[in-house]
Amino acid sequence: MKITRLLSLAAVLGLSIAALSLRADEFMLKDKETGKSYGPFKFADGVVNIHGKEYEVIKTDRTDETRLKLKDIRMDLVYHNVLTKDILLDLDKKANALDPLKRSFKLAYTPSDMDKTSRVSMEMKNATLEDAMNRLCEISGMTWRVKVDGTVEVTYK
Repeated sequence: MKITRLLSLAAVLGLSIAALSLRADEFMLKDKETGKSYGPFKFADGVVNIHGKEYEVIKTDRTDETRLKLKDIRMDLVYHNVLTKDILLDLDKKANALDPLKRSFKLAYTPSDMDKTSRVSMEMKNATLEDAMNRLCEISGMTWRVKVDGTVEVTYK
């Protein structure tokens, strides 16, 4: 029965794809009530209403979009004896404020990791967000990676 329902969903989406998106992206369907995901399918972001039930369209890979933002955003940075968690919060805020395309950007870290936070000093002129993340992680003993959902995850080594 579940497979039949998924095939039915896929058929309805197949009709929608041609009408709504010339370049389809891969996504999962997530039932907003139960949290259960279906897919992957091809489509664009948004909400799909199928047989009276609303499904949220979720891209399965936002790494490229986030990596572009990391290279596009430039800023001057001056931090003297500042906690690494405060620098991360500031970078997150600046990244979203300085992006002319207003692409979503999220920095995430484990609270227990931030208990290990240290104070650092760094100055950079016209630095990309990627360069700033690399430098901060280099001097503070952290690493970072872009997750599939586009979140930049920061952890201590």
